[in-house]
Amino acid sequence: MTESELVGTWIEERDDSVLVFKSDHLFTATNLPHHMFDAFPEDLPPGFQPGRDKLPAEGRWFLANPGRIHDIGIDIDALAGSANGGRYILRWERSDGGLTVNYYVGDPDLENRITYRKCQKDCPVASS
Repeated sequence: MTESELVGTWIEERDDSVLVFKSDHLFTATNLPHHMFDAFPEDLPPGFQPGRDKLPAEGRWFLANPGRIHDIGIDIDALAGSANGGRYILRWERSDGGLTVNYYVGDPDLENRITYRKCQKDCPVASS
């Protein structure tokens, strides 16, 4: 994956989540899936309630060793309006279905992942 392939709007349809990777290495997100934070509950805002609260976020992104390792790092600077956050690693994958950006919840061998696909037209705008 190149930076130009990553820049744009990515949608995860199950949780109505949107990630927008900008060319200046900033990102915004709307409604990050709460189970992304299962292993890091301390990163969630105080009093967060799944099913009731949304998780908008903003921060910085980077490609780890482009062309070799399939990692995309996101450093969350603000999560749901608070300074909570941390570093999360997503993986990009290329298959017959196209390019996807994935976050594995727990052991990657269990295939429990959150999958984003790049939006091609009429894309929503992530608001944090």
